[in-house]
Amino acid sequence: MELIFTKEINSVLSEVSNLVILVVQNLKMLNINNSALADIEIALAEALTNIVKHGYNYENNHKIELALYKLEKNIILEITDYSDEVKINFNKKLDYDPKDTDSLPEGGMGLYLMNHCMTSLNLKRIDNKNILTMIKKYEK
Repeated sequence: MELIFTKEINSVLSEVSNLVILVVQNLKMLNINNSALADIEIALAEALTNIVKHGYNYENNHKIELALYKLEKNIILEITDYSDEVKINFNKKLDYDPKDTDSLPEGGMGLYLMNHCMTSLNLKRIDNKNILTMIKKYEK
């Protein structure tokens, strides 16, 4: 597995957007196709925003760590945070009428997008850390 880079940010939304931009720039240099790039960008932005919003309650003095790897035709993003333990069902179905935008659910859309965009998601708790691993298989 090849490490592309690691980065630590504070739990601030402006730093989240800068990190997402940095990841996309690095993946473009690897000639990742645009569809996979877009999926990774959406899932990463959702994951990091959820940590800031739900994990740290918008408190900006906490850290989030990202490690970006490449393994064959897979991009692996490992996101670590130090918030309280969370239990997430990434396969939760959204109950809404796609023809009625007023029926969109209040919560869960970000998790749905992450699950839809990535090949696999795994969340584990180790040594008071939440570690989210997101994998995207891509074609050049």
